[in-house]
Amino acid sequence: MPTRCQLRGVVGIRKLNQGGRVFFEVCWFVKGERQRKYYKSHSGAVAKWRAVRKAKGNGLAEFEALPDDDKVRLFQAWQRAAEGNYDLLTACMAYEREDEPAKPIKFSEAQRLFLAAKTAKGLRPESLKSYRSTYNQFGARFDNDNLDGITAEQVSDWLDGQHYSAVRFNRALADLGTLRNWAESKGHSVGRQDPFAGNERRLLDQADVSILTVEQANDYLAKAVEVPECGPVTVLVLLCGLRVSEALQTRDQDIELWPHAPLAADMAWGKPDESIVTVRGQASKLRARRICTLQPSAIRWLDLALEKGGVLPLSQSVYDKARRAKLPAIPANSLRHSFCSYHLAHFKNIGQTAEEAGNSPEMIAKHYKELVRPKAAAKFWQIGQPLSQAD
Repeated sequence: MPTRCQLRGVVGIRKLNQGGRVFFEVCWFVKGERQRKYYKSHSGAVAKWRAVRKAKGNGLAEFEALPDDDKVRLFQAWQRAAEGNYDLLTACMAYEREDEPAKPIKFSEAQRLFLAAKTAKGLRPESLKSYRSTYNQFGARFDNDNLDGITAEQVSDWLDGQHYSAVRFNRALADLGTLRNWAESKGHSVGRQDPFAGNERRLLDQADVSILTVEQANDYLAKAVEVPECGPVTVLVLLCGLRVSEALQTRDQDIELWPHAPLAADMAWGKPDESIVTVRGQASKLRARRICTLQPSAIRWLDLALEKGGVLPLSQSVYDKARRAKLPAIPANSLRHSFCSYHLAHFKNIGQTAEEAGNSPEMIAKHYKELVRPKAAAKFWQIGQPLSQAD
């Protein structure tokens, strides 16, 4: 494995040497445009990078990119809202809604508008497929019914005739509830009682969680990095906890690297808690932005994957085709299950594991607690070295 990170196009601090003159580059993105600043000292670069990350976290980077006239108008609007003792964002949302009476809407029209809106916003294909399947089946009976006229009893009767598994049963209720909430937010009449919430979800059996051994994980990674369409995705799922769909949408600027200080000629990237992958809200299954830590082993493998031509982002179909053709078969979801199990066993913090994986602490505790021993977990986070060195 390489000892230096050769990643290109990511954001962070980079040490440069031109003709014996050492300096530091700070690189970040604003609205898709790469920004660069150069500093003679490492401390100056670190100070700038901390300011950039702080601005990125609270949206000030985008604000700073606005024309001066827009900044003035925003300040005037904020000042007026403060004087009136109301929130500016709430006022904007109220203005958009206005006080129009709720309008009845048929199920067929609601689902057509909903799917068109979500498609235009770039909703994940997997989610769109689930919505369409549910709405087509529900619409066979209720297409011509107004949403505000559908009752919980009718929904229960329809569900009884579908012979769904517990997972599909719950998914259908969730899909239909999402449509109802969306229609209500658009000013349509949906009735006082939610007919979908009025039906209880079914309990799920706890299935066995499939995880890879340390040796299997090491072997699979070694094979995956040789496949450009699979290497980076495999690293992000197995060693960072991203879902495959999230990893496939990761861009250069979503990866931030922070070098150890002081910097040495053969320094390695990957200071814990500073080198991260950002899962954007539009890429996340839960539509919520989160930060995943790049552990040193993840950086070594990601570096190697990109060095061998690894591709990000890319489509699900391209990834699946390459994975099936060039990599050994492994149990479904075993990469992410392995991350959750080994992360919890090693770091011993359910909340931290849940946050990195984009899951609830209850789900992590239920499915991943005590699945592997701490000694095996310690080895897992050192894969990339000869296993004898990780003992």
